[in-house]
This record gives sequence, C-alpha cells and structure tokens, in this order.
Amino acid sequence: GKLVSVDEAAAPTSLEEALGFERLRHGSQIHAGRRDATGKAAAVFHGQGDESTERKAEVVSFLRLVDKAIVPTLRRSGDPLILAGLGSMVSRYRLINTYDGLLDVQVERGVERATPHELHAAALETLEQADRTRRRAERESLASDTERGWATSDLREAVQAARQGRVDRLVVRADAHVWQTMSGEEDESRAPGERRPGDVDLVDWAVSATLRNGGEVEAWSAEEMPANALVVARYRYPAAPFGKQQPLEPTTAAH
Repeated sequence: GKLVSVDEAAAPTSLEEALGFERLRHGSQIHAGRRDATGKAAAVFHGQGDESTERKAEVVSFLRLVDKAIVPTLRRSGDPLILAGLGSMVSRYRLINTYDGLLDVQVERGVERATPHELHAAALETLEQADRTRRRAERESLASDTERGWATSDLREAVQAARQGRVDRLVVRADAHVWQTMSGEEDESRAPGERRPGDVDLVDWAVSATLRNGGEVEAWSAEEMPANALVVARYRYPAAPFGKQQPLEPTTAAH
C-alpha cells in the first residue's frame, strides 16, 4: 500500500499543541516522531510512571482529537488501521477509537524515533504476518468444515451451491481455471486445462455467483489451499444431497 499523510493542520502531533500546554509534566510523553523527506511528522505516544487523574483525562482528550482527525480519511479509503506505540497509550486509544477497521495487532518495536516511512513498512510487515496467521487458522477450519459437510472442495458442487445462494465464503486458488461448456456436460476427450470456443470458467462462475448472492470471496496461493484444492466453499447451512448439475445460465462474470 502507499503512504499518505494526514494533514498536520487537522492531526495534532503533541499534547502541548492539542491542549495548549507549554510543557509536559513528568508522566506521559507524547511527541512528534522524526520527519520524512516531505516534512511530515508522525505522532508517537508512550507512557511511563504514575499519572494523575487530570493527566489521564488530558491524554484521553488528545487521543480523541487524533481519532477525530484520522478517521474520516480512513473511512473514505476503507483501509485497515494498525497502531504503532508502547505501553498503555495504545490500549487507551483502542478504548476511544471510532473506526471499525482497527486491527488487534500493533507495531511495538522501534517506534519512538522511526520515520513515517519506517512505520509504514513495519505496519505492512505486521499486517502480512497477521494475515498469514489468519489464513493458516482458516485453512484448518475449512478442512474441518469439509469433513462435517459444512463446506466442499468439489468445484462443481461449489458452483451449484453458489448459484443457489448457499455459499457464505469462497476461497479460490489464485491461478485456477477450469473450462467447461455452457451445457455443463463433461467431455472425456478434453485435455486438462484445455479451453475451447464457447467455454466458461467454472472457477469464475463460482466467484460470480458467490458475490452476486452476498458471499465473500478470497484468492489464496496454491500452497495455502487446503489439500491442494482449487476452491473451498463454506455453506451458510449444511449441504443438501448433491443432485444433477444444472446447465449454466449466461450472466456477466464478476472480476
């Protein structure tokens, strides 16, 4: 993702700036981080020592101002929010945060003097690690659901269920394509991966039907897919016995 700075006129970078104090008393330290080549500074927050009730209220007021400044930008983009900070400051912001896209993970190491670009790189690395962890857990969950009849890794069953609106979540292998005629009839003379005039891509059909009926779709690498499957479809409710495949109906595939 690209790095975009929030307007410093809207986002305070220190408690003094936000609340008009000449200096901070001993306790919480809130200051601007190092500036990057554009002159933008990132606010870095960390806490130490005991704090008075008054100081805690001041810190909360500061964090609310930060939240008010950054949330409109985040809501327009829809990007996830990863916090970079130490100690109780991050926990306090989580309590007052108003953005639904705030993630549970955070950047904790080397944040005090990091430039915005360094923080951005650390946030991307943290996000990638969290996403890999999530996919490993979901891979196990999908395998279990398949055994219990709550999911299928059979492509034609997935297409049928997606057309019926029964697929809540579809995971597909990113490079997968399976070609078939519109009638849905199998041709034993067809070579694996062969595409003929008038063919449709069953994987694309499953994706289109799932999205059209309000389901979620995500593409994974071949290494991440359970049991080397091309697709795994999780049902909204248990699968009914799979009957005769219906002919495919023309529609516009979603990409």
